[in-house]
Amino acid sequence: MEQLDKALARQQQRLHPSILDPVSVHSVDDIKRLVAQLDPSRNPRQSEISVGAVISAIDDTTGTEQQYQVSAATRSKSKRDMLIEGIDIIKNRLAIEKDMPDMPTVAINGVAMKVPTIGTGSLGRIWVDPLITQWLGGYREGIYICWDLNDGFIYRYNIYEHKLTRVETQTKSATPSTV
Repeated sequence: MEQLDKALARQQQRLHPSILDPVSVHSVDDIKRLVAQLDPSRNPRQSEISVGAVISAIDDTTGTEQQYQVSAATRSKSKRDMLIEGIDIIKNRLAIEKDMPDMPTVAINGVAMKVPTIGTGSLGRIWVDPLITQWLGGYREGIYICWDLNDGFIYRYNIYEHKLTRVETQTKSATPSTV
């Protein structure tokens, strides 16, 4: 019996490939649970940790062994920090997109050039989108993380304000209601 208990304890400590499966969201309670994990009070900014090592190598000119000490200050990031970092890129793209019409035309060799077009920040796909799908089971619309439960509403989460709202699917009304 003890061997069975030990084997079960070992099995529970092993990582299973199912932890890599994307999160499945079926109800508003699932969304609220996922949003609660991103609460700023639960994810304080991590302190810096110094990582260092001593490396010994042979000097090419003298042929003697030299020791070098290297170190770097690192900071671990929470899921919230990584999501904000990715959504900041979109936020900056949207801000630039608003300023584009105001940019003056540039003349090169006497020829007026068109203002360059950039992809819309809300439609482009960046590195944070797969993380949103994997960790939260949702998708991104602009700076919002969204879920569609096929109940007539789209649930939108603003990570900056830590606010979850719902918007009607058909109208995508400008007056969202809080969840």
